Amino acid sequence: MDSILLDRLKRGDMKAFDALFRKYYPLLFAYGCKFVREEIAEEIAQDTMLWLWEHREENIIRFSLVKYLLRTVYRKSLNRIEQEQVKQNAETCFIRKFVRMFWKNLICAK
Repeated sequence: MDSILLDRLKRGDMKAFDALFRKYYPLLFAYGCKFVREEIAEEIAQDTMLWLWEHREENIIRFSLVKYLLRTVYRKSLNRIEQEQVKQNAETCFIRKFVRMFWKNLICAK
């Protein structure tokens, strides 16, 4: 059934995309929730399905559509986790420097 929908999708059939979206979006969202917060999982699942539509004419899915989509959500989730860790590390570093500067200025003012 997926192969038929993918063929129709490649031709720009919105009904085929809608059928694939309804079939796979809940699974992608639930899978993403295993790694990231719900709002991020929702964004990742939507981005993944949007990517499928935008790249519909390319023949990139060689075997299983569901495996391809799940792997995409997994990678996007890991990338998001890494981005958040980098951001958190930068914020922590900034706060530490600020606190050190604050205490240094406080001690020197005495």
